Amino acid sequence: MWPGARSPLPPILFRVAGLIGVIAFYHSSDRTVTKQMRINGKSLVKNIIMAAMMFCPDGMGFFLSGREGQAKQPSVDLTGKQGIKITIVYDNNDYGPRLRSDWGFSCVIKLAAEAILFDTGGDGVILLDNMKRLGIDPKGISRVLLSHIHGDHVGGLSAFLRQNSKVTVYVPGSFPARLKEEIRYSGATLEEVCQAKEIFPGVFTTGELDGGIKEQSVVLQSSRGLVVITGCAHPGIANVVRQAKEIGQDRVHLVLGGFHLGGATTSAIEGIIEIFLKLGIEKVAPCHCSGDRARKLFEKHFGHSYIPAGVGEGGSHWGVTPCFKSEKSSVWAAGSLSRAIPTFGGLYGALIRRPCHETMGR
Repeated sequence: MWPGARSPLPPILFRVAGLIGVIAFYHSSDRTVTKQMRINGKSLVKNIIMAAMMFCPDGMGFFLSGREGQAKQPSVDLTGKQGIKITIVYDNNDYGPRLRSDWGFSCVIKLAAEAILFDTGGDGVILLDNMKRLGIDPKGISRVLLSHIHGDHVGGLSAFLRQNSKVTVYVPGSFPARLKEEIRYSGATLEEVCQAKEIFPGVFTTGELDGGIKEQSVVLQSSRGLVVITGCAHPGIANVVRQAKEIGQDRVHLVLGGFHLGGATTSAIEGIIEIFLKLGIEKVAPCHCSGDRARKLFEKHFGHSYIPAGVGEGGSHWGVTPCFKSEKSSVWAAGSLSRAIPTFGGLYGALIRRPCHETMGR
């Protein structure tokens, strides 16, 4: 089954199927195959695990875990070092009953030594509840970036700051003075953003871009290229990407967030897609205000490089190794619809069944 698909069979049947697969594979393998597998350095235990995953990868996840449906943030690091992990914690696109969906956007960007909250959604209760269900402690956040002034992106800020005010909050310089004062009054450190700048190594803000509503987006450097995260892309999603490329001086690996195409015509959306393809954007994950029509068209044109994004069981979660660390990029990526169980079944799905998503997966 594809990551995110829901099985029509009970988990116990998957466990049984996994066992049958193990037995059938092991007994049907001749001595030559078994010997060759051992020559290649694979132990008997590894052979059995691989056999079970080949026959029933999703079932193997249940078989090994012995539990189902926990809204737990997946965390599997194949590099031996921590990479960048992006988890959508607030969005109006619903991918499962475990988390609450609502109009707005927020995601957590987890780095080796920093955790960033980008936007806060429209409702602090929902934001904090989803973070709790995902095992994300607000006190573990060190920086907050707000894309623009609209309530569905800043509405959860007050509730968050009551949980953790020991953060630096980056806001566009055009934000109202009253909101800036409220941030300072909470005890947080306020940083006003007007121009593009590097916040800390490998993480940039585009600075205020004007599209009627002034807005900043986040640009992350990685070994696979730039990762661009937008709140609503009021200045135009193509303009945001061009600014990101100018800042990062690299190809764009992924564009994620609100594309602000909810009311756009088919021809307008296809025009944006054409620009994306000419810019060499490798993967897209439109959500929030992107609109169903745009999401379908992006999926049509990008195929396997389109990543469904939203809030659901386990949240949307991707991993990518930052380029300012020297290790090879190979971090497991769980999908938007994953059962969020960090077991060999999910690992197999990300690395073998969908090799094109070894860094950013469905």
